Amino acid sequence: MGPNFLAMKQSKTYVRANRDQQLLLPPDVNCYISDGHFARWLVRIIDLLDLSKFTDRYEHDDMDPVGRGRPPYHPSMLLGILIYGASRRFWTFRRLEQMTYSDVGARYITGNLHPDHSCIAKFRKQHADAIGELFAQVVLACRQAGIVDLQNVALDSVVIPADASRQSSVKINELEQKFEEAKAIAKSLMDRMEAAEAAECEALKEELHQAKNREKKLQEAIAFLESRKNQSGDSSQDLSSLKKDLDTEEEQQLAEAASVRAARELKGLSSRGLAKLLGFAASTVHQWEHGAHRIPGDKREALRIALDLDHSSLPDLPPTQQAESRKAPAPTSVILSDFEAYWIYRPNCGYRVGYLGMATVDSKNQVIIDASVSEKNADAPNLIPSLERIHDTFARWPSQFSGDTGFYSHENQDYTKAHNIRFYSPPQALQKGHEPSKKSKEMREKLATPEGRTAYNTRSAVVEPVFGNIKFNMGFVRFWTTRHRNVSCEWSIACTTHNLLKLFRHVATELAMKAFSPAP
Repeated sequence: MGPNFLAMKQSKTYVRANRDQQLLLPPDVNCYISDGHFARWLVRIIDLLDLSKFTDRYEHDDMDPVGRGRPPYHPSMLLGILIYGASRRFWTFRRLEQMTYSDVGARYITGNLHPDHSCIAKFRKQHADAIGELFAQVVLACRQAGIVDLQNVALDSVVIPADASRQSSVKINELEQKFEEAKAIAKSLMDRMEAAEAAECEALKEELHQAKNREKKLQEAIAFLESRKNQSGDSSQDLSSLKKDLDTEEEQQLAEAASVRAARELKGLSSRGLAKLLGFAASTVHQWEHGAHRIPGDKREALRIALDLDHSSLPDLPPTQQAESRKAPAPTSVILSDFEAYWIYRPNCGYRVGYLGMATVDSKNQVIIDASVSEKNADAPNLIPSLERIHDTFARWPSQFSGDTGFYSHENQDYTKAHNIRFYSPPQALQKGHEPSKKSKEMREKLATPEGRTAYNTRSAVVEPVFGNIKFNMGFVRFWTTRHRNVSCEWSIACTTHNLLKLFRHVATELAMKAFSPAP
């Protein structure tokens, strides 16, 4: 091996990045991505949709009737940013703005323009209703592509945490007292500012602003609770009577918790030992003993037997409260940062502040055919509205409809039967000493048949993977805005993106099969 070979080995050349090279021709955004990229396909799909609900707002703008202001961005581009960002796990407006600089797919959608985060936020807020209606157009496109058949659909709900802080919660029975206190603090600060000098007055401005803001929030919370009561049609219970009922219920709950705790200690058992004896979770027993949650009616007999308690120490709940305890304890506080968010109760994780995202999924390709955010902290009231929206979209009813226990009610059973829909949803478990109704007995018999077992067992395989895709793959694990209208828009964007990704993969698969299929 001669010296010339060693010299050649040491002088190896590499292709290095030349970041100072100037482009000889203007860049073309069509060269950024390949023909099969999702961003390129998304732009074509959005151009085929009816965006008149978006453009009419700009063309009939009373604030600028002659168009002298700065031209707005076209809705198709901003919609593309929202949907493409959702597919890339970007949900906040600042992340979407950054995406237009760093992501080549986003640069293709915007044509190298960079809308400000406030512009994207304003667009989504102004067109929240139109974005929700866009979901139906995408569902119809999926049906035309043959990936929706309405033969078997399943409805389920998922708890999505709200953009609300637990620390901002105020007990309902203390709401008016807190409001009067905040009002008094703001008044005292204003009196101090009138008598203070200029330097001290400047220091008190921020403190007064915070006090006024809290007073306003509490006043809005009281008004919201009153409006919710009026909408529900319950005129028999105002805020003062609700406060009295909650005070009485809280006293009873604490007294029952103290009786259970004292009886357990007298038996020489620990909380974990009592939970193991009864077959309950240790955390559940701990919450009962400390008054965090009221003991459900169907668990009281087992506690009385295990701890030798009489009915005076741990009485049975009234029939109305027994039915409520099987579903969810009533919330006793309101969240100031988002009044419309619910304290949603789940037996395995307790209370969570959030909303119920509803999704009705077709089993053929797991396409979401109806999506909404529940206005109530319950599942059953959402079934009939979901079926009606499906009928408005497709002009027909689904052949088979299934849901978990929370969606069963006699009203839902009668409604589906009247429209010839095969409905499968198990009734709630019976309490000891209660006889099943005729309708619930009929549903249990239907679920016991081979056809019923097969139909209901496929429910979780239809709808649960959809929630997994939205949460894990798309990164939608919480809401980033407040109030029901805004979170409904977020949920519509998530479900629309899920359906568009399904349609994109179906179209890509069809094209690939045609390309590689043998010629006739």
